[in-house]
Amino acid sequence: MESTGRIYDRLVECFGGESVFRDIDSIPLGIPFPELLHQTLARTSAVLVIIGPSWLTIENPSGKPRLDDPDDYVRVEVEMALHHGIPVIPVTVAHAKLPEMTDLPESLGALALRNGYFVRPDPDFHRDMDQLCEKIGQLFHLSATGVRKSQQLELELRDLKAKHSELRTELVERIRTLSEGERKRQAVHRKTPYWPLFVAFGLISVCYSIDFRPRTLPLVIIAVLLAVVYTYYYVVET
Repeated sequence: MESTGRIYDRLVECFGGESVFRDIDSIPLGIPFPELLHQTLARTSAVLVIIGPSWLTIENPSGKPRLDDPDDYVRVEVEMALHHGIPVIPVTVAHAKLPEMTDLPESLGALALRNGYFVRPDPDFHRDMDQLCEKIGQLFHLSATGVRKSQQLELELRDLKAKHSELRTELVERIRTLSEGERKRQAVHRKTPYWPLFVAFGLISVCYSIDFRPRTLPLVIIAVLLAVVYTYYYVVET
């Protein structure tokens, strides 16, 4: 039923996929239905029974009304929810009416006494669903709006954690790169020959220890060039 699918989607939007169980989509393959139903109802706070115009008259493969079959899964679900005292909310769709007690099997008669709700087709569908979500939220002492905000905050927190992890990885990588660069720089300095400086300073000292004459000028120039070359290649470049 299209209305059931739309209602399910809105409930998931309001309360999150982990909080909403749909008997058709949520049953894993190979799992016994009664056992799973017992486990699910044990942690269920409310059960919604979606009732359309043909809900009472739908037939099983043998041609009998489905609700007259004690093994029908819809009947079993509702019976178990009523037996466990779980709030059962009949929700009518497509302008259907709530069934009378005389229209139901005896085991489902209490369903006719439950306060229900209606969800009209468009253009009233979303407005009715907003109100239904709020009413269901009151059973949990929460509002649907608050649940949506909580889910949004959880998503934002996950994004922040992911970004933090990325920044941390990037920072570690930068530190590793800097460490490798520092090790290389230190290795270069350890291998740096210092004899050009000693020669340069020795030549300059010789020039100053004797009378400065034009013939000593080449020695000064050589000393200065050695110092410049050393400074550029072994200090600036590294």
